[in-house]
Amino acid sequence: IVLFEDSLNWIKFCFEKDYTGAKRVVSVVTKDISDYCNSAAITGNKVYYKMAKADNVITLYYSTDGVKWLLIRHLQFNNKKPLKIGFLAQSP
Repeated sequence: IVLFEDSLNWIKFCFEKDYTGAKRVVSVVTKDISDYCNSAAITGNKVYYKMAKADNVITLYYSTDGVKWLLIRHLQFNNKKPLKIGFLAQSP
């Protein structure tokens, strides 16, 4: 999932394999410079995501069952342009 203001200001919330091959919840916050964070390891093949926005605060949650939600990041995102949300696919 990508929350996008422009090419220098965006948030990516995804499910990736890390350098060891472990599947993880990953978030990247870019405000001119990217802050990449490998978070919770996931043993299954699916994960649920939730993004919440209140004024200029964004909160990212994940769940493995869609019932119990765990906090990943809570951050300030001072956008000047309207935000867009969508999906992104990437491959090395």
